[in-house]
Amino acid sequence: MNHCIQFEFICSQPVALYGHLCHQYVDRKAIDIRAAQFTDEQHNTHYLLEAFAEQAQLEQLAEEIAEDFLLSVWLIDTRIQRVEHKQYPQSSLSLTKPTPYAPLPYCQHCQPLFGDNQSQQFANINLACSHCHGETKLSVAQKSLSEQDIFAFADLLLNNSTLHLPDDNMTLSLALPLSAKDRPSIIVCNPNDLNGYFHLSDHQVLALSSIEKPCITLMTNDTGKAHFKTALVDVQFASNRLLVILTEKLRQRGINWLYSHSNPPGEHHGNPPLKLARLAEQWIAKQQVKAGQCEVLFNPLHDEAISQIANINYCATSIDKQVSWSAIHTEHKQVLPESHAAQCALLAGLQTMSPPNPCKKAKHAAILFFSYYQASQILALDKEGNAELFFEMANIPNSGYEICHQLSQSRESGLLDKFKQMYPDSYNALLDIELTSHTKSLTSLMAVAAAIIGCRVYHDAPESITQQLADSFIADAMGFNGANAPRIDFPLTKGEAYRSLNWCKTLGTLMSFRIAGETDTSKLAFAFHDSLADYLSNWIEHLDKNIGIKHLVLAGSEFDNPVLAKRIQMRVGKNTPLVINKQLDLEGANLAVGGIFLRQRRR
Repeated sequence: MNHCIQFEFICSQPVALYGHLCHQYVDRKAIDIRAAQFTDEQHNTHYLLEAFAEQAQLEQLAEEIAEDFLLSVWLIDTRIQRVEHKQYPQSSLSLTKPTPYAPLPYCQHCQPLFGDNQSQQFANINLACSHCHGETKLSVAQKSLSEQDIFAFADLLLNNSTLHLPDDNMTLSLALPLSAKDRPSIIVCNPNDLNGYFHLSDHQVLALSSIEKPCITLMTNDTGKAHFKTALVDVQFASNRLLVILTEKLRQRGINWLYSHSNPPGEHHGNPPLKLARLAEQWIAKQQVKAGQCEVLFNPLHDEAISQIANINYCATSIDKQVSWSAIHTEHKQVLPESHAAQCALLAGLQTMSPPNPCKKAKHAAILFFSYYQASQILALDKEGNAELFFEMANIPNSGYEICHQLSQSRESGLLDKFKQMYPDSYNALLDIELTSHTKSLTSLMAVAAAIIGCRVYHDAPESITQQLADSFIADAMGFNGANAPRIDFPLTKGEAYRSLNWCKTLGTLMSFRIAGETDTSKLAFAFHDSLADYLSNWIEHLDKNIGIKHLVLAGSEFDNPVLAKRIQMRVGKNTPLVINKQLDLEGANLAVGGIFLRQRRR
């Protein structure tokens, strides 16, 4: 007796492998299979296989699907259900073009052969694979590499030299370069040792091993802190054949990971790693690294828009109701000004609005835009779609001396004097600060707050003190397990055009808790995040009463802070619908896409 079974994969973004497999399964003659791909109201992509066959055939098919549909980081749900009648008499795969082989650099069929030191084919980078044909996706330089060449790379690294890989636009080493001022980034050689150095959740483990091989931020445990001399590390697995072989060879020699450093754009422009953040229980790209396109709700006002983030330009172009984007590595004069970043991110975020409250015009909406690279803002659109800047982050002085000077000239001067007497080491750490982050960012404020509450830094580590303080502050907040935390003040100041933050009062509150004897840095760091989210909820409520907020977009690179994201989701999201454009990124391509809808006339 025949039965009809549907196998469904629901993804937050299109997954090329799943589309390819759907085409392959439809082409089978031994069993009646139909396939469909469609997008739902939440802009999730569905891949569905409907099979009509006997029980034994369906059981065999289920095993094959489980083996072939490798885990994607964009996969959010799977379903298997029996239906009474066929719902897809014809396949509907118009959104995906058939390809002759799997769109992967390597797969589960070839990796155990060229990437396992016990295999006779180990280190054969040109090994032919009938499934993914990964050998055809190598660069000219990679194709020319012999087994001895790759082993020589390993020896070079073992001799404490650096290895530059132009096609990947990265430099590798066994030790963290002294010139590396950013958060350490590693490529794992021995996955079995990760638990010994990091706090790992289930969703982080699954993400690291997914076909996209993304780079995600992990918190070090006590052993990891002693080794890396930092609280947070960016971690990823080998993403191509060369790295698979190289990391396996080094694992044989007792190496657990390689430090990687992405080089600035130059002659070679290999894709940087796909860095992800966890927001609203789903992964989202911090910055897009590949070209893409999406349907849009509003009518485009420009044919092209360019944004620049961290030396990468993003170009968005519009054709009818489709907007495409890509990263470009050439200088461009018509880059959107920094002052429009929040509004562009808002307009891009609103493209994902879904029923029951979609609108054909951007209005009655706001954005929380927190950025490493430009001024953090809260901006709203009124009933006519006019932009109103409600809040812009205060400018934190670069120098610790200037920070202390402004504190001494404020109402917090008495607290500063007591703090200096009771905690001279923390006061000196505050004096020594030289901020390297954008001074109108939460990161700068958190770095100063971290110095005040006594977060740990390593002066012999190459990572900048600003980065260390900010990461230590976030990690301490992540480690808080208590039920209650004190309230930190975030009072607003009213300027002529917009509101800002009285940061002296915020820091004064932290000093007062330390003066009162609070020594738990995790409690104070968490209190900072939770109190900020509570204040944000009140500010958005104020905006809602004035202009009506039906949609609140979250965007900006600082949302890679998991504590900030979660507290805002809990505090703000309980009263206001949160909008996150999963198809784009936190800050990058989304600014260029939003620029397509920006009202301002450009020359």
